[in-house]
Amino acid sequence: MRIPNARLRSLREQVPLTQAELAERVGVAELTVRRWETEGLRPQPAHVRSLCSALNASPAELGYGTDDPAPTEPGPDTPLDEPPNLLALHARALVDTQRARATHPVLKPGSTLGAGRSLGESVGSSPYTGTWGSPPPAGFDLRGVKGNVLMGVADESARFLRDTEASRIGSLTLEQLEADLRWLARAYLNQPLGELFFPTVQLRDVAFALVERNRYPEQARYLYLITGQACLLLAQASKEFGSAAAAESHARTAWLCAELADHHDLRAWVRATQGMIAYWEGRPADSVRLVEDGQRFGAQGAVTVLLPSLQARAAGQLSDARTVTAALGAAADAGQQVQPDDLAGGIFGVPPGEQALFAAEARLGLGEGRQAEQHAQDAIASYQAVSPEDLFLGNLHAAQCALATALLIQVQLEGMQQALRPFLDTPPQHRSMPLIRRVLTLDRGLLAHPSAATTPLASQLHDEITEFCAHPLTPQLPTA
Repeated sequence: MRIPNARLRSLREQVPLTQAELAERVGVAELTVRRWETEGLRPQPAHVRSLCSALNASPAELGYGTDDPAPTEPGPDTPLDEPPNLLALHARALVDTQRARATHPVLKPGSTLGAGRSLGESVGSSPYTGTWGSPPPAGFDLRGVKGNVLMGVADESARFLRDTEASRIGSLTLEQLEADLRWLARAYLNQPLGELFFPTVQLRDVAFALVERNRYPEQARYLYLITGQACLLLAQASKEFGSAAAAESHARTAWLCAELADHHDLRAWVRATQGMIAYWEGRPADSVRLVEDGQRFGAQGAVTVLLPSLQARAAGQLSDARTVTAALGAAADAGQQVQPDDLAGGIFGVPPGEQALFAAEARLGLGEGRQAEQHAQDAIASYQAVSPEDLFLGNLHAAQCALATALLIQVQLEGMQQALRPFLDTPPQHRSMPLIRRVLTLDRGLLAHPSAATTPLASQLHDEITEFCAHPLTPQLPTA
């Protein structure tokens, strides 16, 4: 049974510091400091040194034994000071144990080792008593000195061995990281993005820290794959918040991770994400170029359906009917050949109805109201047929807006109002910038329509759309 560390708490309060302030100085999460005090968990040696500095106390005064506690190297599966749930981790805590290590001079033939040092200073763990290339003093045992220096160099090799062994990430840590990623990827389908943004940032930061710490190639590829997907989640969220510049930065980092992991499906997903960013920035030609590039990697998973679907939608904005037809056919063919991939699922999939949604939006770009209406109805039916936890809510709203736009093209105003009603009832936490841009496009079309613009219904819908757009989705800052 662990005993609470009353000494640590007392010294902290004497400074005085809060647990959060001490955590910031030491470089760990506040929860970690709380566990040190209340659960009696012993910090890593690097953290003990940081505590001593922050509280101006010795290890013994803090309740950690001798003034110079012997460092203990963690085994492959030894948990760190943080709790198992990686979303609660502070990333810097994962790399602190690799810092503050003493370094020793590198021996080179003909160099003067330890010039300027006083007698008794050490190389490695052995006393240094002379220099290479100079005659020893009388009675000096040169063979012993050479032996001591060689053992000092050998100690450096042994230190590298210990550090490298300690850098291996425990299997439970990797499992938790993947579980957190899968949960977030699924939550992105229908949970408020404002509440998911900062947990995703925490996950990404933990993955960054593990990548920096790890020295094992077989684990590095896995970590890059997870990190790349976390960056794509942040790119998706930033796009939904309306910040294309931020989304593109996350996507570029995801591309680097895909390259380092040498993962074709992740490469293709990055290009798909970049294509979506370009589309919503009003650059359909760039969108077509990016998603076409994504199709050259030979991916096998759900992204093989998404890429031609995105190509069709962007080509519709360019009034390129031939490319729209060819791309929709390619998406249909790909849907029959999709293979399982090793990504996190959830948003990294193509839910039922997505092909129909992009087909509807492609036909709207060509002004083909009747075909767009049919595709939009198919998309809505497909989305509504899945379980609530698997529903891609944003795309359901997009399909509803596409249906309303298709009915406007056909001057079916009452049907348009009925189709748009569920869309306008969307709560603010789900009003992403792409949804707002969709409904603003509909509003402009409504006000410019020669027969619909002057109707009382058009005026009423315009007022409702204006109110809808006044309350967009925003990220929620984490609470203290």
